[in-house]
Amino acid sequence: MGKLTKIFKALSDETRLRMLKLLLSADELCVFEIEEILNIRQPRVSRNIQILHDQNLVVCRKAGLKSLYSINRDKNNRVVSKIVNFLAEELNDDPQIQIDKQSLNNFLKFKRISSLEMTITNKTKK
Repeated sequence: MGKLTKIFKALSDETRLRMLKLLLSADELCVFEIEEILNIRQPRVSRNIQILHDQNLVVCRKAGLKSLYSINRDKNNRVVSKIVNFLAEELNDDPQIQIDKQSLNNFLKFKRISSLEMTITNKTKK
């Protein structure tokens, strides 16, 4: 029962719910990207992502110096799997979630444009 209580406590915070919903849409993000998209400061992102990680709601993958976070989709963890499925379906009508989705779309669009510009710049240097 203690583990379940800790999971629900982790889900009792709006910022953490926003992060989970964001990661459901974005697949994998680093702290800086979450900070930019949700417009919250780095210490708050780091503290809250750690709480989610401690409860196995998110997993972390190292990529060089970056830590990339994603939803834990381990089917063997029934509780987490059910919570993730529930969150994937719920909260969609929440006004803040709608704002976050738009911020994510804008961020991803900017990231693609920046990547394309960098590719073009590198090709013209050769």
